[in-house]
Amino acid sequence: MSNLFNLMKLSLLYNYYNINDGNEGNDIQIRLGKNFLVNGTFGYEYFFSDCAFVSPLYYSPQNFESHSIWGEWNYQYQKWKFKVGGKLGYVPKVDYVLNEIFGEAIYNPLLNLNISCRLGYMNSYRYDSSYSSFSASIYAYWGIF
Repeated sequence: MSNLFNLMKLSLLYNYYNINDGNEGNDIQIRLGKNFLVNGTFGYEYFFSDCAFVSPLYYSPQNFESHSIWGEWNYQYQKWKFKVGGKLGYVPKVDYVLNEIFGEAIYNPLLNLNISCRLGYMNSYRYDSSYSSFSASIYAYWGIF
């Protein structure tokens, strides 16, 4: 039984928003996955987002939920770590298929210093229309431990 749990991954994410215009909301993401390949994990994701009221000034969804399959593959080579992943999901409320793909490289030149580069592309749905987005980030962080 312990070997089964060594191959499984459970991820829970919760965000609570308390906005100064009186609105509040939350996001919940639950991911359950299993290692199927060396360094590869695949699984199911449930996502839910809700706000008390819709604001014309910012994204404030009402009972938004999606169901997705996701996958990630990790590889490490000397001081480099690589991650490639994505997901394919469904938004039942609006009959929409969403998707996401990303790649990430992390370089560790010194003890506890990491430099990361991440690229991503996704299609999703907000309010009454779909949208596509591309993201890129580079950052460095140096930890104490």
